[in-house]
Amino acid sequence: MNQDPLLIEEIVPNEELRFESRDEAEEFYKFYASKAGFDVRITKTRKTVLEMSCNKQGHWDYYKPGEERVQEKMSMRCECKAFVKAKWNQKKGYWFFERIRLEHTHPLHPSPSLTQYMKSHKNQDPTIMGIVDQMHRCDVPLKATVNVLSDIYGGRQNFTFTERDLKNR
Repeated sequence: MNQDPLLIEEIVPNEELRFESRDEAEEFYKFYASKAGFDVRITKTRKTVLEMSCNKQGHWDYYKPGEERVQEKMSMRCECKAFVKAKWNQKKGYWFFERIRLEHTHPLHPSPSLTQYMKSHKNQDPTIMGIVDQMHRCDVPLKATVNVLSDIYGGRQNFTFTERDLKNR
């Protein structure tokens, strides 16, 4: 599958981008992934290298030979080759994307109502979660808490977490 033509060029990774820190490079790629509609897995981390790939990268070998696989227990991995390799330029003092592959072998789901379920895109803002914790301590029902957060975020579809995440706090 090719890259979504509706994504603005400024959020698509390229070799010319420079970052002050490893975390900044990681945050940039995860933001791109959330807009493109896929989840991210960190596949290699070293002092000067960070590799991130689509979470559907690779394949999973079934561990019980001779037994038939049950469909709902199958791995989500489909050998997707999309990844980036961020590297630290020691001489010039910045991080950059050394290698980039944006093509996926599966459909992407850029809708916020779907990306909120992806692990790497769950963002629990400490301020908002502090409000949620305070509401829990005051015995405010979960439904009322969700309604307040819905007003703050402009709708449940814009949550960066799930209602289950709130319930599990």
